[in-house]
Amino acid sequence: MYAKVCTRLDITHVVGTFSHFLSNPRRVHWDIMKWIIRYFLDTSSLKLYFGSEKPILTGHIDLDIAGDVDLRKSTSGYLIIFIGGAVAW
Repeated sequence: MYAKVCTRLDITHVVGTFSHFLSNPRRVHWDIMKWIIRYFLDTSSLKLYFGSEKPILTGHIDLDIAGDVDLRKSTSGYLIIFIGGAVAW
């Protein structure tokens, strides 16, 4: 789980789905675990490259307080940008 959350976001879905079967793993789950470890080993030298710009983290937020007149609901949204690329929204 540490690798999924803190280091390797590219395998988040696979590890999250696999973790449901840790209490009673079957043979197919062991094969999936070996595939995940093999993927870690094969891609350990790869890295995310944002470019040579100065690393700047910016955030934007948009709020609409009770903008839906019929339902009286508020909406909101956010966008986090790191070196020109959206990383969360």
